[in-house]
Amino acid sequence: MQMIYSLLWGAIFILTSLPAFAWQVTLQPNEADDTTAQVVVSNENNLSNVDVYLAWFDQDATSTEQSMLSWTLAQGWQSGLIPIFPEPTDLPAFESYTIDIENQTCPENHRCFLAFVATLPEQSPVITEFRQVASFLPLSLSAGCERLQGQEFFLSCNGSVNRNLNLFDGGDLVTTAEDEAAKAPTADSQETEKPDIFKHVGNKLLYANGQAQRFQVIDVSDFSNPRLESEIALSGNPRELYVLGDYYVLLQTHYVGENGTYLTVLNQSSEGTLTIVHEMKLAGWFIESRRRGELIYSVTQDFTPPENTLDDVYDRINAQVLDITALRLSEAGQLEKVDGTQLSGYSPTVAIFPDTLVIANHNPEEEKWQTTQIQAFDLSQPEKALVALPTLKVPGQVPSEFHLSVTNQQLRVVYGPEDREHGSTLAIYDLTSPEMALIGKVDEIAPGEALFATRFVDNSAFVVTFERKDPLWVIDLSDATAPTIVGELHVPGWSEKLFFHEDRLFAVGIDDQPTENEEELFGVSRVALSLFD
Repeated sequence: MQMIYSLLWGAIFILTSLPAFAWQVTLQPNEADDTTAQVVVSNENNLSNVDVYLAWFDQDATSTEQSMLSWTLAQGWQSGLIPIFPEPTDLPAFESYTIDIENQTCPENHRCFLAFVATLPEQSPVITEFRQVASFLPLSLSAGCERLQGQEFFLSCNGSVNRNLNLFDGGDLVTTAEDEAAKAPTADSQETEKPDIFKHVGNKLLYANGQAQRFQVIDVSDFSNPRLESEIALSGNPRELYVLGDYYVLLQTHYVGENGTYLTVLNQSSEGTLTIVHEMKLAGWFIESRRRGELIYSVTQDFTPPENTLDDVYDRINAQVLDITALRLSEAGQLEKVDGTQLSGYSPTVAIFPDTLVIANHNPEEEKWQTTQIQAFDLSQPEKALVALPTLKVPGQVPSEFHLSVTNQQLRVVYGPEDREHGSTLAIYDLTSPEMALIGKVDEIAPGEALFATRFVDNSAFVVTFERKDPLWVIDLSDATAPTIVGELHVPGWSEKLFFHEDRLFAVGIDDQPTENEEELFGVSRVALSLFD
């Protein structure tokens, strides 16, 4: 079919092999007629007095006629946005219903979707607040980069691509040249990014291939026949990759363990040739980095030089420091250091939010190794890239960046206890107060159990602890002065990571419970996936 790439067909095939959601639209080939496909809709709930829409739309079309097809019970597919039934109706639950649709061509770089939406009576599906339920199925690579409420699956794409334009959220159908170009973030952008070693940009897959010691650009315009377009040798072990405008920024460490972090800026010519535009070296072993707008914040581990006394040499282990460096990429592709600071300590957890960078780490100067120091930086000040806020110390361990959250000028932290018998704690602090004042907390969460995964979602926190079974705790944060445990569920094993989408929580973890045919002599450990409604 022309309207969808092989990769998307693979994603849709996986989607259709999973259990159906309560309200869903998907697509499958029509084996009897290769000029059409089959739209499949399903609904597990009874809906009262709703307008229902089933539509194919191109979010980047320049006219209404080209942008929208709606299916109606009376006349089939028609141009425009039209409800399935002429009047609001009571829609019963049904397992599935199949509708043929002629193959629709989605122009290159356009965002095309299938949408299945139910709204309040005589209200537009364009307005999010009027929707009762919604399901959006991406039909192109660019559409997969979007993050629509109710979207069935997502693709990892260039962070600088505009993902906010949304026809069903009132977006304009006409896109500008500025929207079409993948460009460097503007200075006032609050967009944040956690990088990886690969990135999909347009019809290219960028891959920092450490095993081959090459940076590679792969043409994926035809997913059935990917082609190596260009490559260049790497000077170190690639750790992270950013795409900023026309430049690729690589962060690398030395292959043989030499101290130092290497940053390389690459550019690809119109003929496809890769060239090095700029190189920079930072002191220390690279830990990780984050991006906010046009600034890259690099975190490296280093030692302060010992003094001339023997005791100072022996105590060098206590002189570990973290270097936080703010870098800006110029229009000419040159990296410039715009700010920097040092923190005492090692093994940091790094988290970034629209206006805040948070570093949580152990400070070797602390007598109690269980204590974690948390340093937050204000990133919103135009005259300074890193503005340190008061240092906070909590009596426990912060396992990962997912145990940190910043919203409404409040820092929310879940930390494990100094002594497991006291349980874990969720605490909320005021970022605007001179002392980082405690607003509220809930402590003694699951005494005797270890802290594992955490996920913050709006005014809720989902916390996983573990002893023999995995209690999943739901904590209401709507009143910051009095966070409250509102739910608990026991599941065998434990969860390492949590992901939230609409009203469902997806957990990835370990099942350690033996089956009838398994020996427990050496323990049981298998990957477990859980879905919570």
